[in-house]
Amino acid sequence: YINDEPVILEENAFPEEMEEILRVEDYSQLCSIAQFLEKNLGIQLVHIDYTIEMAYLSKDQARLLELKPNAPALRVVGLVMDGAQKPVYYSRQTIQGDKVKISGAQKFHRMD
Repeated sequence: YINDEPVILEENAFPEEMEEILRVEDYSQLCSIAQFLEKNLGIQLVHIDYTIEMAYLSKDQARLLELKPNAPALRVVGLVMDGAQKPVYYSRQTIQGDKVKISGAQKFHRMD
């Protein structure tokens, strides 16, 4: 959210073997996936390969982002990896393009 307005819809897919471990009872305490994975599983995320493309919002995406269906948006699709370059999860973000700026690379840093 930016100024109480939804701007990014994030969807993530994890390997099936992580499904039970990733169950969270209280999502209000979940501040970031990277911190959760490092704290609870010892997995440090260090790299993401991603693609940015033009997309049009589905009815569900539009409802969640409080926009009209078929409104233009940016879509960022990526594969997040650990230090051994092992894929950890797949991410898809649908973004209001007029509200967010995206950089060309991301690195994760250890949270101490």
